[in-house]
Amino acid sequence: MENKISELMNLVVDGQKQMNERFDTIENKMSSLENKMSSVENKMSSLENKMDSVQEQTAELIEFKNNMIGQVEEINDKLYNIELITASNWRDVTKLKSIK
Repeated sequence: MENKISELMNLVVDGQKQMNERFDTIENKMSSLENKMSSVENKMSSLENKMDSVQEQTAELIEFKNNMIGQVEEINDKLYNIELITASNWRDVTKLKSIK
């Protein structure tokens, strides 16, 4: 009888050791997953920072583009006016030449 009790106790102890080993394995895997999640979170944070920077740069580039468009339109208007004045001047020069 004592042998049976001893055998059962050994089986219980062995079972408990196996359970502890499984729990250790699970804990190691959980720790590994936590590390990986931390790495993913860091990468996401880095990507968010980069996206913020890209958004700022895009806004600045859009503003620059709009300023350039306005300046080009202003230059075109001035060139048009210069062409009109030049044509008027040529007409005046032609009139003055014909008066002589």
